[in-house]
Amino acid sequence: CHVNANGGAPWNTFGENVRANFKGNIGDALYEALKAMKDSDGDGYADVLEVFAGTLPGDKDSKPLVTAEALMANLTKAGGVDMYKPK
Repeated sequence: CHVNANGGAPWNTFGENVRANFKGNIGDALYEALKAMKDSDGDGYADVLEVFAGTLPGDKDSKPLVTAEALMANLTKAGGVDMYKPK
């Protein structure tokens, strides 16, 4: 979410998407950003797929080692985007 590894402003494109959804609860804001299925960094992987794969959705140089299609199939098997829905 942050350009600086230590946090704070400025925000990368994914961080801006999360911030745009922030209405008092970071968990809800993150879920809404992931549910939008955007590819914030333009690397060919939706943000939710990058989070699922453990890569950085705001950094085009950080992307999964498998195809987006394979990740989507695995995400779907694991419960889909709703696995990130706050409890």
